[in-house]
Amino acid sequence: MTDVAVIESLGELLSPSQVNTYLTCPAKWYFRYLVGLSEPATGALALGKAFHGTLARNFRQKMSTDRDMESGALSEIFDAEWSAALSEAELRGDEDPAELASMGRAIVEVYVAQAAPSVKPRAVEQTVQGEVAGVMVRGIVDLLDVDGCVFDFKTSSKRPNGIPAEHSLQLTTYNHDYPASQRALPLGYRCQDQDCECSAAEFPGLCR
Repeated sequence: MTDVAVIESLGELLSPSQVNTYLTCPAKWYFRYLVGLSEPATGALALGKAFHGTLARNFRQKMSTDRDMESGALSEIFDAEWSAALSEAELRGDEDPAELASMGRAIVEVYVAQAAPSVKPRAVEQTVQGEVAGVMVRGIVDLLDVDGCVFDFKTSSKRPNGIPAEHSLQLTTYNHDYPASQRALPLGYRCQDQDCECSAAEFPGLCR
Protein backbone atom coordinates (compact mmCIF):
# COMPACT_ATOMS: atom_id res chain seq x y z
CA MET A 1 0.00 0.00 0.00
CA THR A 2 1.35 3.40 -0.99
CA ASP A 3 1.97 5.88 1.82
CA VAL A 4 0.56 9.37 1.34
CA ALA A 5 1.20 12.58 3.24
CA VAL A 6 -1.94 13.75 5.02
CA ILE A 7 -2.27 17.49 5.56
CA GLU A 8 -3.16 17.72 9.25
CA SER A 9 -3.50 21.52 9.29
CA LEU A 10 -6.32 21.43 6.76
CA GLY A 11 -9.40 23.17 8.11
CA GLU A 12 -7.46 25.87 9.92
CA LEU A 13 -7.73 27.99 6.80
CA LEU A 14 -10.46 27.44 4.20
CA SER A 15 -11.14 28.84 0.74
CA PRO A 16 -14.41 29.13 -1.18
CA SER A 17 -13.19 26.63 -3.78
CA GLN A 18 -12.31 24.14 -1.06
CA VAL A 19 -15.76 24.43 0.51
CA ASN A 20 -17.46 24.11 -2.89
CA THR A 21 -15.45 20.98 -3.65
CA TYR A 22 -16.51 19.38 -0.37
CA LEU A 23 -20.18 20.25 -0.92
CA THR A 24 -20.04 18.87 -4.47
CA CYS A 25 -18.08 15.69 -3.76
CA PRO A 26 -16.55 14.91 -0.33
CA ALA A 27 -14.39 12.16 -1.87
CA LYS A 28 -12.88 14.59 -4.37
CA TRP A 29 -12.21 17.03 -1.53
CA TYR A 30 -10.51 14.26 0.46
CA PHE A 31 -8.12 13.24 -2.32
CA ARG A 32 -7.38 16.76 -3.49
CA TYR A 33 -6.99 18.67 -0.23
CA LEU A 34 -6.31 16.08 2.45
CA VAL A 35 -4.21 13.60 0.48
CA GLY A 36 -2.84 16.10 -2.02
CA LEU A 37 -3.81 14.32 -5.25
CA SER A 38 -4.95 16.68 -7.98
CA GLU A 39 -6.40 15.93 -11.38
CA PRO A 40 -5.15 17.72 -14.51
CA ALA A 41 -7.25 20.50 -15.96
CA THR A 42 -9.42 19.89 -19.02
CA GLY A 43 -9.23 22.06 -22.10
CA ALA A 44 -12.23 24.06 -20.90
CA LEU A 45 -10.54 24.79 -17.57
CA ALA A 46 -7.33 25.72 -19.37
CA LEU A 47 -9.32 28.15 -21.51
CA GLY A 48 -10.79 29.74 -18.39
CA LYS A 49 -7.33 30.06 -16.86
CA ALA A 50 -5.95 31.72 -20.01
CA PHE A 51 -8.93 34.08 -20.17
CA HIS A 52 -8.47 35.01 -16.53
CA GLY A 53 -4.73 35.56 -16.95
CA THR A 54 -5.27 37.79 -19.98
CA LEU A 55 -7.79 39.97 -18.18
CA ALA A 56 -5.52 40.24 -15.15
CA ARG A 57 -2.65 41.54 -17.28
CA ASN A 58 -4.95 43.96 -19.07
CA PHE A 59 -6.32 45.43 -15.87
CA ARG A 60 -2.95 45.66 -14.16
CA GLN A 61 -1.66 47.91 -16.92
CA LYS A 62 -4.96 49.81 -16.98
CA MET A 63 -4.39 50.85 -13.37
CA SER A 64 -1.51 53.04 -14.60
CA THR A 65 -2.57 53.84 -18.19
CA ASP A 66 -6.32 54.24 -17.58
CA ARG A 67 -7.13 52.38 -20.80
CA ASP A 68 -7.46 48.83 -22.05
CA MET A 69 -4.96 47.14 -24.33
CA GLU A 70 -5.35 47.08 -28.09
CA SER A 71 -6.70 43.95 -29.77
CA GLY A 72 -3.32 42.84 -31.16
CA ALA A 73 -1.59 43.06 -27.79
CA LEU A 74 -4.42 41.19 -26.08
CA SER A 75 -4.24 38.42 -28.67
CA GLU A 76 -0.51 37.98 -28.06
CA ILE A 77 -1.02 37.88 -24.31
CA PHE A 78 -3.84 35.36 -24.61
CA ASP A 79 -1.70 33.12 -26.83
CA ALA A 80 1.04 33.12 -24.19
CA GLU A 81 -1.43 32.43 -21.37
CA TRP A 82 -3.12 29.71 -23.41
CA SER A 83 0.17 28.00 -24.23
CA ALA A 84 1.11 27.89 -20.55
CA ALA A 85 -2.32 26.62 -19.46
CA LEU A 86 -2.48 24.03 -22.23
CA SER A 87 0.89 22.55 -21.25
CA GLU A 88 -0.59 21.53 -17.89
CA ALA A 89 -3.92 20.25 -19.23
CA GLU A 90 -5.24 16.95 -20.50
CA LEU A 91 -7.80 17.56 -23.22
CA ARG A 92 -10.92 15.42 -23.49
CA GLY A 93 -11.56 13.53 -26.70
CA ASP A 94 -14.04 16.15 -27.90
CA GLU A 95 -11.76 19.12 -27.19
CA ASP A 96 -9.72 20.62 -30.02
CA PRO A 97 -6.89 22.96 -28.92
CA ALA A 98 -7.13 25.13 -32.05
CA GLU A 99 -10.87 25.61 -31.61
CA LEU A 100 -10.47 26.41 -27.93
CA ALA A 101 -7.73 28.95 -28.68
CA SER A 102 -9.89 30.62 -31.34
CA MET A 103 -12.80 30.74 -28.91
CA GLY A 104 -10.60 32.24 -26.22
CA ARG A 105 -9.34 35.05 -28.46
CA ALA A 106 -12.94 35.81 -29.41
CA ILE A 107 -14.29 36.07 -25.89
CA VAL A 108 -11.33 38.22 -24.80
CA GLU A 109 -12.02 40.57 -27.71
CA VAL A 110 -15.74 40.72 -26.88
CA TYR A 111 -15.09 41.32 -23.19
CA VAL A 112 -12.62 44.12 -23.77
CA ALA A 113 -14.86 45.77 -26.35
CA GLN A 114 -18.15 45.53 -24.43
CA ALA A 115 -17.47 45.23 -20.71
CA ALA A 116 -13.94 46.36 -19.88
CA PRO A 117 -14.27 50.05 -20.89
CA SER A 118 -16.57 50.75 -17.93
CA VAL A 119 -14.32 48.95 -15.42
CA LYS A 120 -11.92 51.12 -13.44
CA PRO A 121 -9.66 48.73 -11.47
CA ARG A 122 -8.26 49.51 -8.07
CA ALA A 123 -6.74 46.09 -7.33
CA VAL A 124 -6.17 42.93 -9.38
CA GLU A 125 -5.92 39.41 -7.94
CA GLN A 126 -6.09 40.76 -4.41
CA THR A 127 -5.76 38.26 -1.56
CA VAL A 128 -8.44 38.72 1.10
CA GLN A 129 -8.79 36.96 4.44
CA GLY A 130 -11.32 37.02 7.21
CA GLU A 131 -13.13 34.92 9.78
CA VAL A 132 -16.45 33.16 9.23
CA ALA A 133 -18.06 31.36 12.20
CA GLY A 134 -14.69 31.12 13.92
CA VAL A 135 -12.87 29.71 10.87
CA MET A 136 -10.27 31.65 8.91
CA VAL A 137 -11.17 31.99 5.23
CA ARG A 138 -8.90 33.20 2.46
CA GLY A 139 -9.54 33.88 -1.21
CA ILE A 140 -8.28 35.84 -4.18
CA VAL A 141 -10.50 38.55 -5.63
CA ASP A 142 -10.10 38.77 -9.40
CA LEU A 143 -10.67 42.51 -9.45
CA LEU A 144 -11.84 45.29 -7.17
CA ASP A 145 -12.92 48.51 -8.86
CA VAL A 146 -12.65 52.08 -7.60
CA ASP A 147 -16.25 51.96 -6.34
CA GLY A 148 -15.58 48.91 -4.17
CA CYS A 149 -17.27 46.37 -6.46
CA VAL A 150 -15.86 42.83 -6.48
CA PHE A 151 -15.56 41.23 -9.92
CA ASP A 152 -15.12 37.50 -10.43
CA PHE A 153 -14.49 36.37 -14.01
CA LYS A 154 -15.98 33.11 -15.26
CA THR A 155 -16.20 31.37 -18.61
CA SER A 156 -18.99 29.01 -19.54
CA SER A 157 -20.17 27.09 -22.60
CA LYS A 158 -23.76 28.11 -21.80
CA ARG A 159 -25.41 31.41 -21.00
CA PRO A 160 -25.75 31.65 -17.20
CA ASN A 161 -29.24 31.55 -15.75
CA GLY A 162 -28.67 33.54 -12.60
CA ILE A 163 -25.70 33.05 -10.30
CA PRO A 164 -24.85 29.37 -9.58
CA ALA A 165 -24.71 28.40 -5.91
CA GLU A 166 -20.96 27.75 -5.96
CA HIS A 167 -20.28 31.20 -7.42
CA SER A 168 -22.66 32.82 -4.97
CA LEU A 169 -20.75 31.28 -2.07
CA GLN A 170 -17.48 32.53 -3.49
CA LEU A 171 -18.73 36.07 -4.01
CA THR A 172 -20.43 36.18 -0.62
CA THR A 173 -17.15 35.17 1.02
CA TYR A 174 -15.23 37.88 -0.83
CA ASN A 175 -17.91 40.41 0.07
CA HIS A 176 -17.54 39.43 3.73
CA ASP A 177 -13.75 39.53 3.69
CA TYR A 178 -13.53 42.78 1.72
CA PRO A 179 -15.31 45.44 3.86
CA ALA A 180 -15.18 48.05 1.08
CA SER A 181 -17.39 46.02 -1.23
CA GLN A 182 -21.14 46.20 -0.90
CA ARG A 183 -22.17 44.06 -3.83
CA ALA A 184 -20.39 41.51 -6.01
CA LEU A 185 -20.78 41.73 -9.77
CA PRO A 186 -19.92 38.56 -11.73
CA LEU A 187 -19.53 38.65 -15.49
CA GLY A 188 -20.58 35.70 -17.63
CA TYR A 189 -19.87 34.88 -21.25
CA ARG A 190 -21.06 32.58 -23.99
CA CYS A 191 -19.15 31.75 -27.15
CA GLN A 192 -20.46 29.36 -29.76
CA ASP A 193 -19.41 29.13 -33.41
CA GLN A 194 -17.53 32.41 -33.05
CA ASP A 195 -20.80 34.20 -32.19
CA CYS A 196 -19.90 35.58 -28.78
CA GLU A 197 -22.22 37.50 -26.55
CA CYS A 198 -21.33 39.38 -23.41
CA SER A 199 -23.95 38.67 -20.78
CA ALA A 200 -22.74 41.13 -18.17
CA ALA A 201 -26.10 42.90 -18.41
CA GLU A 202 -27.77 39.82 -16.96
CA PHE A 203 -26.08 40.51 -13.62
CA PRO A 204 -27.12 44.04 -12.58
CA GLY A 205 -25.01 44.09 -9.42
CA LEU A 206 -24.88 47.43 -7.67
CA CYS A 207 -22.24 49.11 -5.55
CA ARG A 208 -23.04 51.72 -2.96
